[in-house]
Amino acid sequence: MKKLIAAIGLVAALALTGCFPTGPRASVEAPSSDAQAEEPTTEAPAEEPGTRANPAPIGSTIEDGDWAVTVNSVNLNANDLIAAENQFNDAADEGYVYILVNITATYNGTNPDGELPWINVEYVTADGNTINGLEKLVVEPEAFDMASTLYQGASVTGNKAFHVPTATAGEGTLAVRAGLGGTKVFVAVQ
Repeated sequence: MKKLIAAIGLVAALALTGCFPTGPRASVEAPSSDAQAEEPTTEAPAEEPGTRANPAPIGSTIEDGDWAVTVNSVNLNANDLIAAENQFNDAADEGYVYILVNITATYNGTNPDGELPWINVEYVTADGNTINGLEKLVVEPEAFDMASTLYQGASVTGNKAFHVPTATAGEGTLAVRAGLGGTKVFVAVQ
């Protein structure tokens, strides 16, 4: 019994500290663009899309395990939308702005009981600080619903709000994890 309790404790500790094996488990599919022409270049190849140095573009689909997540759009000044959504939403602090990130999560797993869309999105400032959306809680318009079970092939679309510095709002990136314990993939905000 002591070994079972120790094993459960170890798994819980690994889960809470993010120490599960990391690596290129997630795949990123960038949206197609007919306007991009291939030109020969002598520069070194860029990092794979999805890193902080080379974030995937908006519209990319991140597939990891049973989940596929697409960042559909980013509104870099959603102050009016946040204010209009709920009379109790606080205005953005001076020097800050609310941004809205619209995402779609699709469950591709086969669990007959379905799964909750535990999709993690964070905003990473240009200087490397993480904003997880809990610093200043607001009711988002068309909020992303993480509390409804999805079954194979089902999707949910909605918004997540972040309170970010106005001056550099367009210079940050989004850190997206498709599912609980998913690999972190970075997506551009514009």
